[in-house]
Order: sequence, then structure tokens, then C-alpha cells
Amino acid sequence: MIRYIYVFLILFAWFIQQHLLLNGDVGYLMHVAGQWAAGQRYAHGILETNPPLILWLYAPIHFAAAQLGHPLLCARLYFFALAICAFLAVARLARDLFFVEEKKAYHLLLGAVLVALFYLPAHEFGQRDHLVVIFILPYLFAAMRRASNLSLTYYAAIPIAIAASLGFALKPFYIPTFLLIEAYLFCVRVVYFALKIASS
Repeated sequence: MIRYIYVFLILFAWFIQQHLLLNGDVGYLMHVAGQWAAGQRYAHGILETNPPLILWLYAPIHFAAAQLGHPLLCARLYFFALAICAFLAVARLARDLFFVEEKKAYHLLLGAVLVALFYLPAHEFGQRDHLVVIFILPYLFAAMRRASNLSLTYYAAIPIAIAASLGFALKPFYIPTFLLIEAYLFCVRVVYFALKIASS
């Protein structure tokens, strides 16, 4: 039953986005990505103050729209697909962080994540800050798993690491946050290792 509620909330978020005007920055980045895909060079004919990574991230919208038409629909489908992937990743990563009797807390957390991904951005949907949240959220929950000494397969770790690298590269001033998290996880691993030696 709860899964159907999540699906309904995502579909309702889609309905809301269909009735909102496209953010001006998102529209401009789509335009610039089209110029870049057409062969113009970054900083030479393309006026954009952000690092070129954002053009790579927006390029799939241009290529999809070139084949299918409807650039606005392609943009929203692209952003929703990214957000859904992030939500599913968080749902899988967070599941083992709760005991069976804490199922309500688990679904409450997922509800908050869903609202953060699909509703809070509102008119800013698809903006750089929204993409940062999408790319970094799975990494944060993977870090919680590592801090709780829960395993993480390479098949999960690699795409999570790639997504997180994109997120931190979009907003480099968040890199200290990444370094602090990794430093904390290193300290946790040292403590676990010391306790393991002490108990053997």
C-alpha cells in the first residue's frame, strides 16, 4: 500500500511541474547545452559563468529533444528520472538502518526524502542546487551504512561514488563536507578495528 502512495506522490509532483513555468536558468542552460552540442566552444561564443560540467549534465536533454522533439517534456522526464533513481537508491540504502519495529520511522524518512526531491524545489526543479541534492543524497545514506558497519557492494558503491563526484563537482565549496564525512568514517573504522582487536 505504501508503495502506491509513493507512486501517487511522484505523479502528483509531475502534475504540479506541468503547471509551473520552466525556471529561467534551466531554460538558459538547455539553450547553452544546445549551442555546445552544435559545436560552439565554452567561453568562446558560449556565455556561461558555471564550470562546463553542467553542460554535460544538460546535454542528454538536448539530444533527446533533437530526436523526439518537445524539449520541455524531455527536460522534465530527465530530471524526474534522476530524482526517482536517487529516491530508489535512498530507499534501498536506508532499509537496513532501521529495525523491523521501526518501519514507520523508515517510511517517514522516505516521505521526507520524497518531498525534498520532488516538492521543495518547486520552481527551481532541475536547477544546479536541485541536481546537487539528487547526486549527493545516495552518498550520504551510503556513508550512514558505512558508519553503522553495514556492507555495500561494489555494484552499488561505484554508481553512488560517480553520482557524488558529480554533485560535489557542481558545487565545489561542498567538498569540505565530503572530506569531513570521510574523516569521520575513517575514525569510525579505526574504532571498530581497535574494538575487534581488543575483543579477540
